[in-house]
Amino acid sequence: MLKNKKTRQNRLTIAGFALLTAVAFGLMLVSNTTMVKSSEADEFTYLPAIMHIVPTPTPLPPVFANNIELPGAYCPNDIGVNEQSGYVYVANSYSNNVSMIFQDNFVGNVQIGKLPTDIVSIPNSNRTYITHLTDTQGVEQITIFDQAALVDRLPDHFEPHDIIYNPVNEYIYVTDLDSTVRVIKGTGPNPEIVDVHLAGAGWVRSIEVDPLTGLVYAPSWENGIVYVIDGTTLVTQFQAGWGTMEISLEPTSGYFYLAHSNPSTTYPQNISVFHRDDYTVTPHFTAVRSLDVATDPIHHLAYATNRKDNSVTVLSGRNVVATLPVGEAPTPVTVDPTTGYAYVGNHDSNTVTILQNGSVISTQPAGRQPYAIAVNSQTHDVFVANRTWHIECDDLDRCNAICDEFVATVTVLR
Repeated sequence: MLKNKKTRQNRLTIAGFALLTAVAFGLMLVSNTTMVKSSEADEFTYLPAIMHIVPTPTPLPPVFANNIELPGAYCPNDIGVNEQSGYVYVANSYSNNVSMIFQDNFVGNVQIGKLPTDIVSIPNSNRTYITHLTDTQGVEQITIFDQAALVDRLPDHFEPHDIIYNPVNEYIYVTDLDSTVRVIKGTGPNPEIVDVHLAGAGWVRSIEVDPLTGLVYAPSWENGIVYVIDGTTLVTQFQAGWGTMEISLEPTSGYFYLAHSNPSTTYPQNISVFHRDDYTVTPHFTAVRSLDVATDPIHHLAYATNRKDNSVTVLSGRNVVATLPVGEAPTPVTVDPTTGYAYVGNHDSNTVTILQNGSVISTQPAGRQPYAIAVNSQTHDVFVANRTWHIECDDLDRCNAICDEFVATVTVLR
């Protein structure tokens, strides 16, 4: 959703000066004309008008604004913003609820079921869809919110994970940990639901849609295969790296980037790249593993977080541009598609690193353990869900996550 550039017109009445100015400053001659009377005896002469296109300046990078406490919310797993309504949603995996924020104020929590997982909002709509991974028999695990109200539920296949909206056919696609992608055909009432079965895929965690072709790409975490879906039909599949945690498309260049959290001996790369027109995979070995990846459509870059290496790998096309040091244990990364700013949550140093065009430009404070990040591309506000947990281990190195000691918070950068 790129904003239109503002323009202004300057009309000059001296032809020589206009042409020199055009050469010097790159002004554009257009077909409009301006009347000039060179002397009392002359007729009016029409000269070319001049248009000077002024680029919209990139906003300054946001800075820390405030932390918002979420009473009754523990261990956020994801955060999303509905740009139509302005509501921010936080999926809390330990307290089994969804927290809502509006205009920087905590609105409340709504219980939805066990392990809330992923969030997607429908463009130009107040509707937001949220999955939760598991529940008791008979509970539908795809919930629909309209602002602060839970207005509907849709049936899941087994264990729904990621969810995405396809702007080409207006379908919703839900990955499942049981070798399936569930397709919800439309956002209206009582939509038809079709399951696309991916034999042997196992855990299908992440998913991406190509807004140019409408094709949907669902990589398996367990077998390293990327499954390509057209509508409700599996059309092809190909081998990529092992343990794909996330997938992201840079839509202008057509390159897809995969972050591998569990590389194998056969496929040891932490990042894989392929193109929409060529499914040949280019592997990269820049870290032990990568947890997240996001793309910048302004500068045509990709950013992959390398948690164990405290770094972010920057890619352009099939090539690695740089691997940059950031904070401790970088986990989520999100890009504002209208500014090109990338935001990396440093889990163990409680900060957010801001990058632009492949360079680190700022580091901002966050809450305890930033875990997920969402951006409002209209206002450029950034929302960081802080997990606020800790790990306790016994003498036998058996470890458990402790989620209920501190309530969750959301950091706002503005």
